[in-house]
This record gives sequence, structure tokens and C-alpha cells, in this order.
Amino acid sequence: MFISMASHELKTPLTTVMIGAQMMQQHANIFGQKSAQLGAKIEAQVKKMMLMIEDFLSIAEVEEGKLQLNKSAFQLERLMIDCVGDLPIGKHTIEMYCDPTINIFADRTKMDQVIGNLLSNAIKYSPNGGKVMINVKTQAHNVRIYVRDEGIGIEKKHQKNIFKSFYRVDNLNTSNISGFGIGLYLVAEILRRHGSEIHVESVKGKGSTFYFDFPIHTAC
Repeated sequence: MFISMASHELKTPLTTVMIGAQMMQQHANIFGQKSAQLGAKIEAQVKKMMLMIEDFLSIAEVEEGKLQLNKSAFQLERLMIDCVGDLPIGKHTIEMYCDPTINIFADRTKMDQVIGNLLSNAIKYSPNGGKVMINVKTQAHNVRIYVRDEGIGIEKKHQKNIFKSFYRVDNLNTSNISGFGIGLYLVAEILRRHGSEIHVESVKGKGSTFYFDFPIHTAC
């Protein structure tokens, strides 16, 4: 209950900060180019905070047994584009492919969290940059959605635990990487509620691939 209340209270001031940061960028002729650049950095950090707040709210819903799905049909490619657009890409290259005709029937907000978390992790655990791929493969009546990175990878002994709440892989490679260990747990829970399951394939030092299967929605 406390997490839910605190998260809601944080949303209002963050929204105000976001609006100010966007104004700094939109009115560079008034505030100056340096202020516009600072505004962009502030906006990126606020987006990260707001995504974290959404995750905490969802975690609270899961633990209180109140996680509800509001399903509708929507274009998968549009969701992926929106998720990529919210990323602090930095020195990474994002490659995306999805057949624009594919629709899925799901809770769009929750699936935004799923893909957003997978992409954020791919960037976070690739501290030296590199390519991050989010692709979709069609398999009969299903699609396989996967996010692949060229980062530090995950040792086999940790792979079975990374979808548990508050589990973090702690070693020299991850000591400077921030996080609470809730993102992948939330991904697993949201997909489970949709009747799907998250999987990982990873080699230490060579990157990771997270993927899940989802039925294609066809209009009746």
C-alpha cells in the first residue's frame, strides 16, 4: 500500500518537471542552446523515473492480487516504435523489425512496460554500446518477440533466478549498473497473466536474447 501511495504522489511533481524540460527544448531561441541540451537530459531522466514508478505501481498490484488487464486489439509495430522512442539510446544502435500488419490482443499499457523493460535492460547491460535488436518472427498463428543485445551477458547459474522479484546479478561487471531487480520479475508476471512466458538465452561476455511468444489477433 505504501509503495502504491508514494508512487502516485511522485507522479505530479515529475510531470511538472517534464513539462519544464520540454519547454526548455522547444524555446531554445529564448533559453539558449545549452538550456535546450540540459532540458533533453532532464527529460530523459524523468522518463526513466516515470517508468520506474509505473513498475512499482504494477509490482504493488501484483503483490496485492489486483493486477488487472484491459485488453484491446492494437498494432504491434506501433507499440514497438513508441517504446523505442522513449529510450535514452545514447551510444547504442537500435534495430527494429515488425510486420506492420500484425495486431495483438492485450493490455497495451502493460505490454509497453514489458517491451520497455526489456529494451532498457538491453541498453543498461551493454555499457560499451553496440547493437540492440527488437524483432518479431511469425510462427503460424503466433509471433515471437525478442530483444537481443551485445552486452555483458548472464551466467548460466543466474538465468533461472533473474525473473524473481528483487533479484540482481552482483559481480564486477554489474557493480556500476543501477536497478532494483524488479523489471524482469514484472515482465514475467505481466506475460504470465497474458498466458505467455519469458525466456532467455545468454552467453557471458557475448550478450543476451529475451523472447516470448504471443498469438496474432485476427479480426472476426
